[in-house]
Parts: sequence; C-alpha cells; structure tokens
Amino acid sequence: MSIYAQCSLTVTIRVTDHHDHDQVPYVSVYLKELNLSADTDSLGQSSWENLCPGPYHITISHVGCPSQTKFIELQKSEIIDFVIEHHDEILEQIEITDIDPNTQLGKHRSTLQRDQIFESSKSSITEMLQIIPGVSMIRTGSSIAKPIINGMVGHRLVMVNQGIPQESQQWGLDHAPEIEGSTADKISVIQGPAAVQYGMNALGGVVIVEPILLNTDPHLHGEINLSTQSNGRSIRTSTILRKKSPLGHLRVAGSYLVQGDMKSPSYYLTNTGQQTGSFDINLSREKNKWFGTTSYSFFSSQQGILRGAHINNLTDLELAIGRKKPLFTNDDFGYKIEAPRQTVTHHTVKIQNIFTLKNDDKLEVKSAIQANDRNEFDIRRSNRTTIPALSLLLFNTFNEVNWQKKALQKNFDAKISFQHKYLFNKNRPETGILPLIPDYSQHHFAMFGIVQWALPHDWHLESGLRGEYRSILAGVIRNSAVSIIKRQYSNAAISLGTRKKFQKITSYTDLSIVSRPPDISELYSNGLHQGVSGIEEGNPMLVSETMYRIGQTISGNLTEHSLINVGGHYSYINDYIYILPTGENRLTIRGAFPVYNYKSTDAALFNMNARWIFDKSDWQLLTQADYTYGQDLTNNKGLVRTPPFTSRLNLQYSFENKWGIREIKCGLESFYNARQNRIASEDDFLVTPEAYFLQHVWIRLRLHHKWRSDIDILLRVDNVWNTTYRDYLNRWRYFADDTGRNVSLSIKSNF
Repeated sequence: MSIYAQCSLTVTIRVTDHHDHDQVPYVSVYLKELNLSADTDSLGQSSWENLCPGPYHITISHVGCPSQTKFIELQKSEIIDFVIEHHDEILEQIEITDIDPNTQLGKHRSTLQRDQIFESSKSSITEMLQIIPGVSMIRTGSSIAKPIINGMVGHRLVMVNQGIPQESQQWGLDHAPEIEGSTADKISVIQGPAAVQYGMNALGGVVIVEPILLNTDPHLHGEINLSTQSNGRSIRTSTILRKKSPLGHLRVAGSYLVQGDMKSPSYYLTNTGQQTGSFDINLSREKNKWFGTTSYSFFSSQQGILRGAHINNLTDLELAIGRKKPLFTNDDFGYKIEAPRQTVTHHTVKIQNIFTLKNDDKLEVKSAIQANDRNEFDIRRSNRTTIPALSLLLFNTFNEVNWQKKALQKNFDAKISFQHKYLFNKNRPETGILPLIPDYSQHHFAMFGIVQWALPHDWHLESGLRGEYRSILAGVIRNSAVSIIKRQYSNAAISLGTRKKFQKITSYTDLSIVSRPPDISELYSNGLHQGVSGIEEGNPMLVSETMYRIGQTISGNLTEHSLINVGGHYSYINDYIYILPTGENRLTIRGAFPVYNYKSTDAALFNMNARWIFDKSDWQLLTQADYTYGQDLTNNKGLVRTPPFTSRLNLQYSFENKWGIREIKCGLESFYNARQNRIASEDDFLVTPEAYFLQHVWIRLRLHHKWRSDIDILLRVDNVWNTTYRDYLNRWRYFADDTGRNVSLSIKSNF
C-alpha cells in the first residue's frame, strides 16, 4: 500500500484558559515540519487533515501568554489540548499534578511560572518571590536576601530544592539561600497542612524550587538567557537544555553572574560586588509503573561586604552609624571583591524512586547528600586577611520513605512518611579564632501523615500531623575549655485546612499548632558574625517555641475581568525566639562591633494582604497591599524586624503585530514602603528610616523566529527617579543608602 494512502490522519488542537476553562479563540497554531499556520476558531479549536504518520512539533502563541510547544509521534488521528495562562500576574492557589507526589498534596500554594521568573528580571530567588502576596524580604545590602512570609523569617521557613529541604549555614540573616532561581521552571510558596511534611521549621511556610523533569521530545530544546544591569555593571547568563534520550529524560541547567560595586544615588557602595555560578543535571526515567530520577546540583557564590560596615574602633563605629556617606567609600567603580567577604559552595546529590502499586497507591524512596562550605573573611592584621575568620563545613544526609494511599475511596487521599536527617558541622581550625558556631552533630527522626477528603458541595478537607525527635551533640567552648553538651527535643505539629468553592470564588482556611526547637545558633552563638558586622551571643536557656495560627484566604473572579486575592494570618507564639541589639558596642582585636543577644518572648503576628487585578483586553491594572503587625506581648512593644506596610500598583498595556513585532508589552510600576514606627528606640541602634516611594518602568518585545519559538527582549528601569532611601529591613541601612537607578536588559531565546 502506498504511503500516500496512509496520509489521512487528522490533528485537532484545543486551547482553553487555565482559570475559567473557557475556549480561547484566535490563538496562533504552527506545525513546524510542514510550515503550516492557522488560528483557533470561536470554540478554541483548529485542525489539520490529511497528515502522514510521523513526528511533529506543534507550537501555539497568543498575546499576553508565553508560547508552548508539544511534540507528538503521530500514528493515528489525535486531539491535542493546550492550557494557557492569560492572567500570569495573578498567583492562584493552584493544584500541581506532576509525577512527584510531594506536589500532589497541599493545594494552598502560589506559583511563579517560568515566564514570570524572566519578567521579574531579578538576580535572587528572594527578590523574585516578592510579587507573591504576603511575601517580603530581609536584606544585607543589595544582593543578600532572605524571604519573609506573613512576618515569618529565618528558622521558621524551609527552602526546598528539587524535592529536598535545603540544608546550609542558614542561621544568619545575611545568608542568602544557595539556590539559583533563574533556571527554575517554577517557584512555589506553600502554606497550610501540606507544610508539615517539610519539618518544624516550616511553621511560616515553604518555598519550593522545581524543575520540569519529563520531556517527551527526542530533539534537543532549551532556553538561553543573557542579561546585563547598569547598577553594578553586571553580566548574567543562564541556559536550560532538555532532551529525551535512550538513557532517559535529561535536563541540564547552568548560570553565571559577575557584578561589581553597586551604587546609591550619590556614591558607590564599596566592596559590594558578587560572583555566582550554578549547575544542575537531572536524569529521569519511567518504565511501566516506575519513575526514577537522579540529580546533582552545584552552587557557588562570592559576596563582598560593604567596607563601611566594618569599623576598627568604638569612636569610628559611633560615627559610622547613621552617616550620610559610609566610611571607606571609593570614588571609583570596581569589580574586585576584597575583605570583608563571604564565599559559599553547595553540593547536592539526590536519588528518587517512585513505584505505582495496586489501586494507584504510590511508594516513594528518596535519598540525598548535601555539603555546604562557608568561609567569611575579615580585615585582619599581620597579612592574615586571606585566612578566613570563619570556616564551616556542613555535611547532611536526608532519607525519606513516602506511601501515598488512594484506594480507600475516590474522594480520599492519604500520605504517610518516615524521615531521617543527619547533620554534622565542623569548624576548620586554621582560622585561629574561636568559632562563632560550635562543632555539632544532629539526628532528626520524623514521621508525618497528611489526609485529604473531597466532600459534598465542593468542600475539601485536609489535615496534617507530624512528630519529630531531635538529638544534638555540641562541643561548646567555655573559658578556653570544650564542654560536650547533649540536648534532646521532641516536638509535634498538627494542621487542619478546608477549601470551599463558591461559584468563581474559592475560600481557604487553615489552623495550625507547631512546636519548633531552638537552633544551634540560637543556643550557642558566641562571637563576631562578620556578615552583619555584629557580635552575636546565644542563649542556652531557650526552650521550644509553640505557634498557634489561623489563616484565611479568598481568591477568584469577582467579575469577568476582575480577579481578587485576599489573605489574613494570625499567629500567637509562646517563647518566640529572636535576636535583639543590647545597646552595647564592643571593641575587639578585629574591630568595634555592636552586640546582639538571642532572647525569647510571647509574641503575636498578624498579616493582611490583598491583591486586585482588572484585566480588560489589552491592558491590565494590578494593585496590592501588605501589612504585618508584630507585637512583643511580654514587654508590650513592637516586634523587631517586622515588615512595614507596603503597596504596589502596576499598569500594563500590550498589543500585537505592530511594526513587525509579534507582541509588545509595557508597564509602569509604583511601590510604596511606609515607615516602621512601632519599634522601641532601645531595640535598635538607629531610628527607623522614613517612608519611600519608587517607580519602575519596563517594556517587553516578543519576537518569533522561523520555528515560531519566542525571542523575548526585556528593558527595565528600576528606581526611575534615582530616589535616595533606606529600607528598615536592610541590615546595612545603619551605614549607607540603598541602591539608586538601575537599567537592565534581558534577552531570552527558546530553541
């Protein structure tokens, strides 16, 4: 039989909207192999007839949405479904249905997709997350940042990279997550009952960085991103490659950034350059009822510490705090990173296997090894500056067995897990300085369960329970002698959440009780923490803190063109652990530094956030407000490091097929940060800074090359008016102004 007699196959394309599942008309559809183009009709469909069997790439594109490509091996007539995200600025509480069972439980999540990560044009994962309601950040300068979720920060948040809780020297507020966000496929924030599977430190929330591991296309595809910024004169490049091969589904990603001294509106911030690099590789395979993945990731960073924050004597320290221009400021730009500085490398190896059992039950076995090497360099006498003043190596193993039950009823899911985690932290002796953090080892044994019920009338119920045992063995130096300290903690967490859909509005409610033991740094810190230019002293009398929390979120469509997301979270915390300046400045052989102590109190945190979007055809208006109220109940005063009130207003306009450009999208952003006026004067070294207002503008061009894949060009100007300001949550605000105007250009190409 002639091959032409076989060319009678039909491919039908159906395109629907992610939010309301309506058909999307006038979507451009392209069949690469035959160079055929079409548009979907009023029903969101388009068809090609009389096709021969064989491989085909199908690409769709629509204004306001990133292009999507699917690969098929056509053997019979097929219907291919695409789902597009019209409102990529509204972060819905969505269900993720990847093969990884960790993402199937816990529907209360907000997600940044790949296109939003590019459009944010930010250099750190924490900065990217700020567009999510309820998320802010605490910074040490311009490039070191940690997320704050509904007022929670530090040991109350967990970072998860490729399904593994990130273990690093994360006790310092100046220790940015050693995770590269620019190469992630999606970044999510999870709250509610599902967070209990990640540990007691997840009482504030979980940040999950996820790659897409499955790729059905046997051809090599990927993305190349190149960007540059005027402030710091940075150059950044990142690449993602995907291919299905005989070995399995391969994903390779890497990035590199070099940046020099940042600049305030009036002067250079001397010694604030950075260099970071990352690489990760994932190989996934699936066969019958088995899925396995093996991955390796590497992250390396070198960060300069503002020279004007490292002072040699008490007199200069008093002069340095609150100066308009920091001490030791150079008049010229430079890329050189000198002491004080930090260097960090992080390695992770993961092996994961998922077996599908009877009745679609799943058994998952996961193991990982992590190694984190942190070095901090001070300005030291006698040519010892090149010798680190702090050198720590943290080794971690993580093992987890999950069983997910789906067979009891169609409307019931359950997951039970056993975890073991081992940490070993070692100070290198060549520093010649008593260690800030003692040598220690920790064992964590944990068990948790999560259950979900789909109830009548669109009600969904979810509950989580976790028990954890932690043993600590630490070598604490006291009076030049080492004391071996043993500590044991048993902690529990319970959480209950409900979800109810009312037509186009969905309501989420969660109740939690979580007990978190103190971290080793909170108990036994003793010395100079160079990154924050302060002496930190732990408190061995600290006990576990217990949080009682209630949260409520409402999201959905008010009208056809209007979307809303409103959330409120209240937490009452017994024995809340925090670090507070004592008011003392102490002179050491390494310089003069303020002194901080770890303390505990009863505290209350209340966060309220709201987002409203009006989306009409080619323009969009977004407004967002966020307020956190933190109160030290024991001492009846404001809680330190609580984010002030902030608000955002974004206006976007887009149009297509102008001047030979497939799509043009431009935006104007306004950001207001109020003064934090609830902090007592004795709890800080300097009065809190004034409120400030910033404006940003950007334009994005989306082009198509001959394969109809996207080429995106993004030009952005932050702090358009070069406003001088200091941010309450920037630890360098005592010594310098924040960064000034920044012009960035990013180019992304898919192939």
